[in-house]
Parts: sequence; C-alpha cells; structure tokens
Amino acid sequence: MERFRLEKVLTHRRTLETMARQELAAAQQLEQEILLEVDAARRRLAACDQEFERLKRAGLTSQELILHQEHLGRQAEHLAALQERRGLVRRDIDSRRDLLIAASMDKRLLEKFKEKKDRQFRRELLRKENNILDEIAIRQFHNSGR
Repeated sequence: MERFRLEKVLTHRRTLETMARQELAAAQQLEQEILLEVDAARRRLAACDQEFERLKRAGLTSQELILHQEHLGRQAEHLAALQERRGLVRRDIDSRRDLLIAASMDKRLLEKFKEKKDRQFRRELLRKENNILDEIAIRQFHNSGR
C-alpha cells in the first residue's frame, strides 16, 4: 500500500497532543497540591485566630497583642497568596486544556485525511485489479473463440 506522505506530520501531531496532555496533567497536579496547601493554611489561620481569641480573654499585654495580630496577619497574607497562585494555575489549566483540544483536533483532522487517502488508494487498487481481470477475461474469450 502506498505510504501516507504526511505520516511524519501525523506523528508530530500525535507527539504534540501527548505533550499537551502531559502538561495539562502536570498543571492539574500542581493545582491539587496548591489546594492542599490552601486547606492547610486555612486550618492554621483558624487555629491562630482561636488561639488569639483565647489569649485575648486570658489577658495579653499590648506588645503580645500586637505580636499575635502580626502573626495572624502574616497567616492571612500567606493564605491570600496561595489563593492568588491557585487562580493563576487555574488560568494556566484552562489555557493548557484549550491547547490540548486544538492539538487533538489537528491530529484527528490529519487522521481523517489519512483514512480518506487510504480508502482512495484501496478503491484505485481495486479498480486496477478489476481492469486486469477484465483484460484476462477478454483475452481468454478471444483465445477460446479461435
């Protein structure tokens, strides 16, 4: 059978799709890790807040109060930074998903083109085979008539 002339292009498109799929999976894994960090940061912030309230009721000096408030503020900033990072990763995931969809569509389009060319080649081969069989039948007919 005739070799598909765009086979190298199809192989490249398959590679691009595989790479896009792997990059999307890596970005999704990163998002899961960040979500775990966000959850842990929320728990730490809640625990710090509870501890701060408990210490306020127990009576803190103004300097201790300021230190605990600053610590609480740093925990809140850390949580906000993690949430912002997750938003960036989420946008990256959306972008990578779009790239994967485009790569898959490009690959599929080329695969359909290859299938069409294969069908055309098989039809042409069958047509040639039928012509040869017709020629053989005509020759046998003429030879048997003599």
